[in-house]
Amino acid sequence: MDKTKISHGREKSSPGKFKIKNWDGITKCNPEDALLDEKLVANAIFECLKDNDTEALMEILDGYLSALNRSKFSRDKKIPRSTIYHSLRKRNPTIKTLAKIVNAAVH
Repeated sequence: MDKTKISHGREKSSPGKFKIKNWDGITKCNPEDALLDEKLVANAIFECLKDNDTEALMEILDGYLSALNRSKFSRDKKIPRSTIYHSLRKRNPTIKTLAKIVNAAVH
């Protein structure tokens, strides 16, 4: 029986850092900007409701609340933090809870 070869670790695919020589057409992107855009979030939630995609809707709402900082949001809007976390964890909030969270986020 042949002796098994032992890997000596991965080789680096590219030494050093990448350097971009031409920045034309490349812009910096901050994902939080998109998550805090109320119109974009509202359109995405509406699309999820049209497509009956509740999982995507909850992910969008979770991302939106993460961008807002859930703890500060719950304190400022007087919505118990446990309500927010419980609603998102169970993935099945009541319409009343969902409306309260969205209304508080917008106002």
